[in-house]
Amino acid sequence: MKKNKPPKLNRPKIVLLVPGESEYQVLPYILRLFNLLVSEARKTEAITFRNQQLRVSPKVFRQVEAALKRKPEKIVLVFDREDNPQCPGEFAEMVRDRIEEQVNGITARNFSVICADHMVENWVLADQEVFNCKLFEKKEVANRVKNRADCQDAIKILRDGFYKNNSYHKTKHLPSLAKSLKMKDPQIKKRSPSFAKFLRELGL
Repeated sequence: MKKNKPPKLNRPKIVLLVPGESEYQVLPYILRLFNLLVSEARKTEAITFRNQQLRVSPKVFRQVEAALKRKPEKIVLVFDREDNPQCPGEFAEMVRDRIEEQVNGITARNFSVICADHMVENWVLADQEVFNCKLFEKKEVANRVKNRADCQDAIKILRDGFYKNNSYHKTKHLPSLAKSLKMKDPQIKKRSPSFAKFLRELGL
């Protein structure tokens, strides 16, 4: 008599478009801490606002269009606000509007745009567990985050807390920092509203 096979988990088909190599490694890892698997992640091009003009690379349009053809349940485009003056929500809405002008088939259900305030490092600093990482020599820098990781100068906090003459290299160190994250503190979403928005768009 054959044993019944366990049912397959119904995992949503999620396509994640991210700004660079570090985010390509780190964001799917963080989502696994929430028991959510990303079906596909792609590195995309920078999105900026300079001289009163929004600049979205044509590659972004092509990637969104290609992702739509694979019929995912959700496409999530993530980019960094960096030093741009807009608030993250307004900036994300501007980018979404521009993409909707160029790409057919986008709906509120299948496509989201998230602007990290100011960058993904701010999301990582929202989890105080990150300061237990062995890369930090000066644990007291955790006090700078307090109740708000968004809007902080995340790179300066990292450099000031690190070993080896304040050197922080995104591609080298961000994945190592992510390995210290637990993401169990309910205050994380309050410390980073832009990260909370990212989780909400993925149904978390």
